[in-house]
Amino acid sequence: MRVLRGLLISAIVCITPAPAFAQVCSDQDVTTTPASPPFPRSYEVYLKQLRLAVDAEVDLILLGDSLAEFWDTKMFQPISVVNLGVSADRTENVLWRLESPEWSKLRPRAVFIMLGTNNLPHNNPCAVVAGLKRVIERVKSIWPFARVILLEITPRGQGFLEYNSARVEINAAIHNVPGIETVNLDNEITCGWKEEGTSVPCPNYLPDNLHFSAAGYETILKSLRSTLFGK
Repeated sequence: MRVLRGLLISAIVCITPAPAFAQVCSDQDVTTTPASPPFPRSYEVYLKQLRLAVDAEVDLILLGDSLAEFWDTKMFQPISVVNLGVSADRTENVLWRLESPEWSKLRPRAVFIMLGTNNLPHNNPCAVVAGLKRVIERVKSIWPFARVILLEITPRGQGFLEYNSARVEINAAIHNVPGIETVNLDNEITCGWKEEGTSVPCPNYLPDNLHFSAAGYETILKSLRSTLFGK
């Protein structure tokens, strides 16, 4: 009888689903572990950027992927800007770049992070959130006196619906991270898009509906200026 009871208990344990709080984000180790540059060009850009790590005060550091790299810093004048964007970077690649002790020579007043869209095709939303949080932690440890501002992942792809449910989930989670400010431009950057999708071209985007045009960067800059200076 004792043996039969033991078998029944074992069977119940096996078929009872684990509680939700016991679930672990399966690939967050990927997004939170520093990874070397994905392409030779990425490493070359990184080496060029290291030369910018001089003992100096700057108004703003742009940090992230191609959305940051392709931003012409002349648009910010007279604000002094150091652009640390690298095309194709994911959270893990940015973490690798931020390992250099040279960055602490810079003393930025603010850091603007544009990151996460390249993780969307590869990682679960919870893993992308974990990666972004790790980047934020690293930024705050390097530049503890800087304001940290994050651009929530912007709509992309056909109809602006590519990876949209994951994107919205990530943005909702990252919006509540303490100690940072977030900027959501879903409506402004997409020319009034709504989540049902649209086929109308938006001049804020390049034809790939991923990267921004000069008009798109102007839209972001207007919001960033408002966040930084209240105007």
